[in-house]
Amino acid sequence: MKRHIFNINLLMFIFILSACSDPIFFHIQGETEIKPPFIAGSPTNFIKFNSSIYVAGGYEDNKDLKNRLFRYFEVTTGKWEWKVIDPKGLIISLAATNSTLYAIFEKDGIGVLKQTSDPENNDFFPIQKITGNVQAVYTSNDKLFYCIRNSDDGTYEIFHFDGSTNTKLILGKTGDKDTKAFLVGVVHDGSDYYICTNGGIYTTDDLTTTPVLIQGTSLRTDYSTYFIGIIYLNPSLTAAITRNGELLNVKTTGLTSLKNINSANDTKRFLATGALAEWTDGTSNLLLAGRKDSTPSTNTGFSFGYVEIEYDSAGDVVGSFSSPGASSLTTVSSTESFSSTIGVNPINHLIQAQDGTIFASTQSKGVWDCRLRSNGWEWNSALQDPNPK
Repeated sequence: MKRHIFNINLLMFIFILSACSDPIFFHIQGETEIKPPFIAGSPTNFIKFNSSIYVAGGYEDNKDLKNRLFRYFEVTTGKWEWKVIDPKGLIISLAATNSTLYAIFEKDGIGVLKQTSDPENNDFFPIQKITGNVQAVYTSNDKLFYCIRNSDDGTYEIFHFDGSTNTKLILGKTGDKDTKAFLVGVVHDGSDYYICTNGGIYTTDDLTTTPVLIQGTSLRTDYSTYFIGIIYLNPSLTAAITRNGELLNVKTTGLTSLKNINSANDTKRFLATGALAEWTDGTSNLLLAGRKDSTPSTNTGFSFGYVEIEYDSAGDVVGSFSSPGASSLTTVSSTESFSSTIGVNPINHLIQAQDGTIFASTQSKGVWDCRLRSNGWEWNSALQDPNPK
């Protein structure tokens, strides 16, 4: 009997040893432990202002970090970290021109747009000439754009503010309540502005004139085809993305379909989150696009994160969207590590910092970062002081 027990134990020991030789086992053993995020909850978008990156976080369990503004900056040469600022209120969105940082403060469901040239000293004050329930704010070409929600019928209006005068650019209704005009982004390509709403993309080269709906762009009434993001990449490529993941090149003459985040061979379908960011290694460039599982009940597994696609200076995309780590030009060192970290989180916003770090604002798990760690370029929750000891 003892001999049988000994043989069974010996077999189990041999099995464990053989399992340890599996490279996947080694990878799991070597993965970086997921740390609690310094900026938790549901952070805002990121903005660059005065050589720093700013993000706000309002939904914190930690009372010392509730309703705070966070600044990522270079403390000393090569050493970056986060600084905490108390803006005296809940910020839900950020934007910045060269000289001014703008923030939507929310109280009792009403958005108030405030500005400061000195966020370090909490010098935010309301813009007296901007009234109404402000729901979105963007800047482009050093100009300010914002969107208000009309309480009477739930439609939206989009304005440009030049510091003294508000110019209404798009009336949400325009005689048709089905015209969706919630502002999701504004870019300038050097000559023309592109004002992206969920229902359509408008263009103008003069903000004193009424923007026109781009030729060939029908107003979208189907939720799956709403525009949810736009980004300027280079003079030949301004890209917009729809909820169902269609990436389009935007020009004044029309839209050209480029790729979809879903390939024809995908058995699982994904939706775009609207998160768009450019990434570079100094030579080549990638467009990063946030995605989420199209099945609302799916909360686990490799169903979220983002996908990557290369683009060139001619305005062409190279190949198809792929998972990080799957191509030679990529943001991470390992697909497996990506899948088990940021790949399980829906991403609302992405940005690459000056030091090469990528930051992600997740739907409910705080701010994460991708930086060079012990196992290569990996994702983990962002810490206040990310510098290795």
